[in-house]
Amino acid sequence: AYLSRLQELCDKYDILLVVDEIQAGMGRTGKMWACEHSKVAPDLMAIAKSIAGGLPLSILVGRKEIMDSWGPAAHLGTFAGNPLACAAANKVLEIMERDRLAEKAAEKGKYFLAGLSDLAEKHSIIGQVDGIGLYLSIEFVKDKKTKEPAGEEASFMMSQCIKEGLICEHSGYYYNRFNLIPSLVISREEIDRALKIFDGVFSKAERKFGIG
Repeated sequence: AYLSRLQELCDKYDILLVVDEIQAGMGRTGKMWACEHSKVAPDLMAIAKSIAGGLPLSILVGRKEIMDSWGPAAHLGTFAGNPLACAAANKVLEIMERDRLAEKAAEKGKYFLAGLSDLAEKHSIIGQVDGIGLYLSIEFVKDKKTKEPAGEEASFMMSQCIKEGLICEHSGYYYNRFNLIPSLVISREEIDRALKIFDGVFSKAERKFGIG
């Protein structure tokens, strides 16, 4: 909805639409590119990180008329076109297609989100859970009615999760969110283990801070 409207505005005023797929792309959301969910065809798209399986590589993809406008050899860099990273990227794309990793990310994401939704029903410290595919987030609050951000509590829970062997990304304007961006090859057993750790840690935080 948002991206579709944005493309309409860009088309109307002759503005290039540039989409950042560095983190959301490569099957993360259940489709190869996150913008596909909105049926958007951007003019330029940034790709990096997982495209080369850990090797340093970033890619700018664009419409032919835009890329050709630079002219021959206009886009150069000392480390551009690294052959090892490019070979790794080709293999990553081959494996992504062969093993249907984007499709599996959609399936596993639904399973993970369902488990998180169950935890949200159980725990007062959870304001909401959201996400698509294996691109998920948990918001923590001191009170479900007032939605007051639980930043200190989130920091405590982060440290407890790490002690239990679970690493999340601490984020949000008030640092009251966990971003869950697991490997696309995560198993259901590993998801279940993460949910169990979350359950225990959330309960511990609620007791410590008197929530619920």
